[in-house]
Amino acid sequence: CPFCHRVARPRGTPGTPDIIVARAGFMGIEIKTGTGKLNANQTELQRRVRQAGGLYEVARSIEDALHSLGQ
Repeated sequence: CPFCHRVARPRGTPGTPDIIVARAGFMGIEIKTGTGKLNANQTELQRRVRQAGGLYEVARSIEDALHSLGQ
């Protein structure tokens, strides 16, 4: 989608979230362990996504990911 191309780069680029959902907007979900932290690239993309009106969430469990997806 055009919105996605403005805030995210192709898969495999540093900072790209593990899960990308593009329905009525853009949502990125980064999967982390219980103590894992976003790196500088991920933090910057999170800022850009949110600034553009999208969602960028950090999930530490399957329950977190499902909650982010509204399940």
